Amino acid sequence: MTIAAADTLPRIGARRDLRVALEAYWRGARDLAALEAEGRALRARRWRAQQAAGLGAILS
Repeated sequence: MTIAAADTLPRIGARRDLRVALEAYWRGARDLAALEAEGRALRARRWRAQQAAGLGAILS
C-alpha cells in the first residue's frame, strides 16, 4: 500500500496571502490576532485541498 503526501506546498498562499497579511501587521494596519487568523485560515485551506486531492498523509 502506498501513501501519497505533498510536503512542498508553499505556506505563503496562492497570492502571497501570508506575506500581504504580515506586511499589513508591520504597517500597523492589522493586529496580531488578525495575522494569526490569516495563518490559520491558510493552513486550513491547504489541508482541505490536500484532503480533496486524496492524499493519504497530510503534513502540517
